[in-house]
This record gives sequence, structure tokens and C-alpha cells, in this order.
Amino acid sequence: MGWFCRDIWPALRRVKPGLQLLVVGRDPTPEIVELGALNGITVTGMVEDVRPYFARSSLFIVPLRSGGGTRLKILEAMAMGMPVVSTNLGCEGLDVEDGQHILVGDGAAQFTAQVLRLLDSQALQMALGERGRLQVVEKYGWEKTGRCMQAAYEYAVRTRIE
Repeated sequence: MGWFCRDIWPALRRVKPGLQLLVVGRDPTPEIVELGALNGITVTGMVEDVRPYFARSSLFIVPLRSGGGTRLKILEAMAMGMPVVSTNLGCEGLDVEDGQHILVGDGAAQFTAQVLRLLDSQALQMALGERGRLQVVEKYGWEKTGRCMQAAYEYAVRTRIE
């Protein structure tokens, strides 16, 4: 978020002066909390329910440039029909296609352009949101996940017995 707020947020605010950024998440670092002092940025910290924040947002950003772990927040956003802009690293390992389910931008200029592209097109927001939601249901829904888990358990049991 530091990179986004330092290198991208000012450019977005020049084009869209009324733009607001909500930074929602558990245990923000002191550096993230300080971002709340910047014009148009609100840092909430942990919230009981993220759905109201999604409901009042136009898009979901994932400006991840380092680190690993799961990408559950992207899947959560997509499951709620939110259009997503991410870096390649941010959506790494997910079965998503740039321009089809998500928009991807790695450098500051490209990420900024992708965010503006979404902000300027409600039709694109709706299309990406719907295609992303369908992708999550098809590839990551409970039914599919349950079948994969069952197959893994059956394999583990067979392997252990043999």
C-alpha cells in the first residue's frame, strides 16, 4: 500500500480529485496507519464485516509487489462481484486472465491506467465483476473445492495403506 499511496494515488487524485481510498484490514502496520493522514485515504483496521465496504466501492486493488501467501482477498472480492486491479504478483497462482476476470498492471503508470480504465467505465466494472464472480464459483466454489479435498484425502489414505 505504501507504493500505491506514494506512486499511484497522487496521479489518480489529479485526474479524479474526489476519489476516496478505503484501506481495510486487520492489524495495519504503523506505516499503513500513517497513510490515513493523506488526502482521501481512510484506514479502518479490522472491521466486523467487509461487505458494507465492498458495497460502497467501485473496485478492489491489490498493489502487491513482494511477499507470498494465499490470495483469498482477491477471491473474496471477485466472489462479491467486485472488479479487481492487481499486480501480476498479487494474483499469482490464481486461475484468472488479465482483461477477462481481472485487470493487471505492474508498474505505477500501468497500474494507474488500469484503475482509471475501470473508474471510467461502469460497463467494464460490471463485466469484470460478473466474469470474476463466475470464475470464482466455477474454479473455487465449495463443490469444486470439496471434490479436490476428497480426492486428496482418498489418495492419502490409499498411499498410507499401501
